[in-house]
Amino acid sequence: MVLLSAAGWQAVMIATTALAVGWTGWMPMAGMVVLALLAVGALRGMFPDAAIPVGMAAIGIWCLLLAPDVEAPLTLAACWQMNFATFFAGLLVRDRRIVAVVIGYTIVTTAVVLIFRPDWGPAFAIAVPVAQTSIIVGLRLGLPALLRIGTVADLRARTAENAARRAVLARESSARIAEEARVLHDTAINTLGAVANAGAGVTDLARVRQQCARDLVSLAALRTQHPLPEATSLLDLFGQPGLPTRRSGLTDEEIERVGARLDASVVTALLGCVREAVTNATKHSGADYVVITTEVDGDTFSLTVADGGVGFDPTAAYGRERGLMNSIVARASDAGVAAQIDSAIGVGTRIRLTAPLDAAPHDEPLPLTADIGAFLASARLHAATMYGLGVTIIGVLLTVIGGANAYGAHYLMLAVMAVAWWAFRSPGARVHRAALAVGLVTTALVAFILSAAATDFGSQGVAHWQALAPTGPLIMVFALFPSRRFIVTVLSIVATVIAALAVVVGTGGLAPAENIAVAGCVTVGFSAVWARFQMLVERVGERSLRSRQETFVANLASEVAAAAQAHYLRWMDAGLDDAIALLQELADGTCDPTDDTTRARCADEERYLRQLVQISPELVYLGREMMPTLQFARDRGIAYSLRLGSTDTTDETSARLLSRMVLHNLATTPPGSSVLASVFPTQDGLQLTLVGSSLSVPPSPLPWPTETTVSHGLIEMVTRESDRAVADARTGGS
Repeated sequence: MVLLSAAGWQAVMIATTALAVGWTGWMPMAGMVVLALLAVGALRGMFPDAAIPVGMAAIGIWCLLLAPDVEAPLTLAACWQMNFATFFAGLLVRDRRIVAVVIGYTIVTTAVVLIFRPDWGPAFAIAVPVAQTSIIVGLRLGLPALLRIGTVADLRARTAENAARRAVLARESSARIAEEARVLHDTAINTLGAVANAGAGVTDLARVRQQCARDLVSLAALRTQHPLPEATSLLDLFGQPGLPTRRSGLTDEEIERVGARLDASVVTALLGCVREAVTNATKHSGADYVVITTEVDGDTFSLTVADGGVGFDPTAAYGRERGLMNSIVARASDAGVAAQIDSAIGVGTRIRLTAPLDAAPHDEPLPLTADIGAFLASARLHAATMYGLGVTIIGVLLTVIGGANAYGAHYLMLAVMAVAWWAFRSPGARVHRAALAVGLVTTALVAFILSAAATDFGSQGVAHWQALAPTGPLIMVFALFPSRRFIVTVLSIVATVIAALAVVVGTGGLAPAENIAVAGCVTVGFSAVWARFQMLVERVGERSLRSRQETFVANLASEVAAAAQAHYLRWMDAGLDDAIALLQELADGTCDPTDDTTRARCADEERYLRQLVQISPELVYLGREMMPTLQFARDRGIAYSLRLGSTDTTDETSARLLSRMVLHNLATTPPGSSVLASVFPTQDGLQLTLVGSSLSVPPSPLPWPTETTVSHGLIEMVTRESDRAVADARTGGS
């Protein structure tokens, strides 16, 4: 971006030199063309960046040697070539050694002036090193502060990314675990429970084997690294296992058209809810059949599952209602489907599901990491504030060291610039942006006229013309309104006023008018280059931030997929193999579902699986680490009860710390004994309570959390964030 701006500045200097000396200055103008080409070539790495400002300084010295006198327009152009050589040097080479390079060519310039232009006086020779030193020192001090904005933005974006990553992973993991638990409930638990209870749905042995075979397919999906398959046909509503189904309402063709207007996740949710409703009716209602009614009302599809069975009192049968709430209402809500359950003693149960047609997918969008517009606006305003202050300070320094200051115009000019800078940085003034913009443009015009007056309108001391002074208000107004149209309009107004001033002054002599034109080219040219530079910065910055956001979203999606694929481990560790093996025997016909031993096995497996699905899906870390303790206790013949609340640990390491304590005590407890483990939140952490006959703290080279108490048959341990380092060292990290 700096190289493009340097090339653009050479175009400004070619116009300035042409105004100053005409075609007699074709040689330095040719050098400027070559320098612009070198700057473009440096973009491709063909030339070193540092060669560009050095070349600009060399052309500036050349123009000084060609200038006929100190008041000539070419002298003014040469001074600004030197100034911008230093400006671009500070931007291109962010190394302290560039200060030595600038001082080096500044000394050469001063020597050239003293040796070859002694009649120009010592004031000019002093002004050159002061101006160059002020520019490079200002850049060295100001640029890190400006770049620090990007560093702060990176830190904020990284913090936002980490928070978003944790939130999304927890959300997606929780949703997947909840759906997997529902699948487990709808398949293995319901089937095993029906066999154990000898329900109406298991009188047909062939149908039992078919149902077990279907359950095996669903359970196999839980143990693979692929997402659970979604249903593709809404007609599957009427083929659910259990009581016979009677239907009313829409025809098959109408239902297929409705299914095409529903998202696949909604179809899956509807089928799961209907299956649970039919299974529930089969187990508890005592009815002979269920009725499924489908209808469309405008842009809404609704279906009702009703039985004429015994029903239940929602105020008394809390256990059954809670099961329906978890398996039907929660599943429907996750897919954006409304569910209503009505029941009363003696009149049966009626479940109504309502889904909007042609609705957008219910998935929540992945979060972005930063407000690009806010960041760019903040950087733009901060840069303009710093520049406005810097150009004012340099103006003060140049005024203090002497030089032309006719009518004391520089004092008034600096006062006007200071007031404009104060107003720009005032939050109250920025509220009235339009009025502030008018004031800043007016200030820029006044500053240019006063800077011209200080040189007696181009008649004396033009080498000391502070032509950059008006750029302070201009750059600040461009920060308020960065649109291309606004910038072009403002620069056109400024150029028109400068041209009018040159015409008025030109009535008294051509040289002063040429000096005004040269200074005007510097003011308008630099403001245009800055505006272009600002646009390039914002374009690259926006592209970079959007690329970062796209990368973040892509990486996050990959992490979500990886987390989803890893969930199958929790079911393997939890002992799902035993349920799969039993269902396989039922599907193969190697065991009889009417046999008392088989029913006892099914009852035992059902109780175990129900304990699994009672672990809240919100426990992403704690659930994954504590679930294997159930299978471990089962294998050892220990009567183990695990009670987890709804509060998860903040990370995997803390959850692993709790599970290690439980696993140690399960390993040291004799078979046939009982162990109770409960985890519940405290004020600033989680407390694990273990109750058993022979409990102990496992040996470790590092101490366990200080709030671990052991007494006869009881262990209480509290984990906090401060325990993470200890847990990391003990468990090998997460």
